[in-house]
Amino acid sequence: MEPTNCLVLYVDVDETLVFWDDPLKPYHGAYTINIGLVRAIQKVLEDNVYSEVIIWSGGGKPWADTISKLLFLKYKLRSLDKFDSYQEVPDNAYAIDDRLQENRDYLSKFIRVFSPSEFRQGVAF
Repeated sequence: MEPTNCLVLYVDVDETLVFWDDPLKPYHGAYTINIGLVRAIQKVLEDNVYSEVIIWSGGGKPWADTISKLLFLKYKLRSLDKFDSYQEVPDNAYAIDDRLQENRDYLSKFIRVFSPSEFRQGVAF
């Protein structure tokens, strides 16, 4: 089934898809997966709600790619470094991020930024 529209969804990794035991020291120690959010994203992938879903991280493209392959391998999602690519966000893009849109420049181009809990509750689909 083809996507029903041309909307793009960017999904943040740290403190959105995964929660670090110590959020002040990401990439060190253990993390847990936000299973509810992963399932919601899998649903929109299966339903072709977005034409593209991109996993991105301030921790870099390799980290985003690691998490993308761990959680969404069969979908072959694109991965990006958040800080290298945020200025190239298209006009038709939404995001899921633990940060508020008005508090971060890298989120300013999005139509809307959903919190993980909003997205899990089905606000975005």
